[in-house]
Amino acid sequence: MPTTETLERFIALVEQNAHIEAVETFYTPDASMQENQSPPRVGRDAHVANERRVMAKGGFDRRIDPLSRATPRRRIAALN
Repeated sequence: MPTTETLERFIALVEQNAHIEAVETFYTPDASMQENQSPPRVGRDAHVANERRVMAKGGFDRRIDPLSRATPRRRIAALN
């Protein structure tokens, strides 16, 4: 389980829209992720490539407080 400090550093990057740096810094080389019905995406390099594609399309319009579910001191932020 990551420390609160580690979570805060990760979340700070995401909130700054530095998704690629967050993936490069915090994902392991063999990280695996699956979105909805898509096949799993395996490997940090694959995640970085996906983030580059997403950000090139304009990134995300929604803002969520990621710590809201990780710590009791935060609440879920409203989506834009």
